Amino acid sequence: MFEIYSAVRMFGVTQEIQLECENFITSTRTVENCLNIWRFGRKKKSQHLSDISFILSNFTELACTSEFLNLTSEEVRKAVYH
Repeated sequence: MFEIYSAVRMFGVTQEIQLECENFITSTRTVENCLNIWRFGRKKKSQHLSDISFILSNFTELACTSEFLNLTSEEVRKAVYH
């Protein structure tokens, strides 16, 4: 899913298609993949994909995952203090 989004941005496809890609990616967001989506969104400078409301809403469950435990201290700071 990230590859398609990257291609859409690289080839300058319309904002509507880019937004549809973002909507699809966020519709598949789970506790298990939300940090990868957040990182990807920050890398691509997408406010929609880097929105941390899902992370904050599911923080208790997320904090128990291996993905969260593997975050760097800088990533935790950015996620918590956005």
